[in-house]
Amino acid sequence: MISVLFVHNAPVILEISKIFLERTGEFEVDTTRLAIDALEQLKARAYDAVVSDYDMPVMNGIEFLKTVRSNDPDIPFIMFSGLGEVGIAADALKNGADFYISKGGSPKIMYMDLMEKIKTALKQREKEGRGEWLQNSVNHQALTKQG
Repeated sequence: MISVLFVHNAPVILEISKIFLERTGEFEVDTTRLAIDALEQLKARAYDAVVSDYDMPVMNGIEFLKTVRSNDPDIPFIMFSGLGEVGIAADALKNGADFYISKGGSPKIMYMDLMEKIKTALKQREKEGRGEWLQNSVNHQALTKQG
């Protein structure tokens, strides 16, 4: 089961998102309306991925992303926003978001895309982790042979 922390200021979006993701049986979704609360949840529990809106009170999605990245550079993070502005998407990706998805269109297609992006981000992070482990192993072997 893939655990997801979903952060969005609109309760209706949180409820619909939770229903769409959990009905597949592949996802377990916790929700919160504020990025500040999400940071506390991330301290209390390990999640496989974070999905966040951009336009939120107190701390916007980019500020939240930067804070998450400073604490955990490896957790998959997907910006899921109704603001389809190129600047926001570029800023999100520049600051470490794995993907940026614009809300809109068919909910079924949108949530299928979100599920695939979460899975893809998890696979990419897993590959990077294995690659880093392999590189560290090779470096260790090289140092051992030198010493």
